[in-house]
Amino acid sequence: MKLTFDKIDICDLVIIDLTEKGVGLGVEAGYAYAKGIPIITIATSGSDISETLEGISNNIIFYNNIEDLEILL
Repeated sequence: MKLTFDKIDICDLVIIDLTEKGVGLGVEAGYAYAKGIPIITIATSGSDISETLEGISNNIIFYNNIEDLEILL
């Protein structure tokens, strides 16, 4: 986790990809939020996003296929 936190510390923005859920994503998002780093969450349409992640994300982008992300981002 130290390496991950070190990487987040030098970021201007964190993108959380919920293609596959994982406990680490919430930890990383929470760390970025605590550091005041903006968070964008991306997820396929119909994905379930926790209220916590929804609350700390600056923007949530739902997409149908990977090609959509180029336009949406």
